[in-house]
Amino acid sequence: MADFFSYISGNWQFVFRLSLLHLGIVFVSGGIAIAIALPAGIFVTRPGWRIHSGTILSTANVFQTIPSLAVIGLASALLAIIELGIGWAPAILALVLYSILPVLSNTIVGLEGVDPAVIRAARGMGMAPHQILFHIELPLAIPTIFAGIRTAIVINVGTAALAATIGAECLGTLIFQGISTGNLPLLLAGAIPTALLAILIDGFFALLEHQLSAPGIRGQQ
Repeated sequence: MADFFSYISGNWQFVFRLSLLHLGIVFVSGGIAIAIALPAGIFVTRPGWRIHSGTILSTANVFQTIPSLAVIGLASALLAIIELGIGWAPAILALVLYSILPVLSNTIVGLEGVDPAVIRAARGMGMAPHQILFHIELPLAIPTIFAGIRTAIVINVGTAALAATIGAECLGTLIFQGISTGNLPLLLAGAIPTALLAILIDGFFALLEHQLSAPGIRGQQ
């Protein structure tokens, strides 16, 4: 461990830069996944469209089933057609595909879990469908939806390290360099910050999730 701390003390700026790049990959891909999965989850819970929820979930599940390294390789091969097969572009594409399912499934579960009696009462008060969605359904479903977002982001922290295999600078760069050269301090300089990022981000999102759930809990007491 002495060699590890020696490496960190002499190269902390480089490790910090890779940590920021790692976080960039995670949050850019996570943001895009949310922008795709959240509207899709809302869409398939609307009357007349629920029959498509199984098809959409199955499609998203395909990318979750395929090993993450294979998804990254496929994304790299696909974007190589337009000369973007190396670096951030395929890494972000792969992570987007890999993190859609948790957000999508939790959005569907959260919205379908809203008490039908509450929705009927809102209709009886003369609320329009979009008012019911934004003022009743989404506020009640937010804790479940947020749990899916938390899962997607935390998974991406670990999976993003594999982006180093296609030339995207991140903490995985140190991990794979350490493995290829048999340099344990270098490997740990990438692995330990990656693990710490996952723990810190999970704790942060757990706190936010608790804050979102607390009003509902207090309301039931």
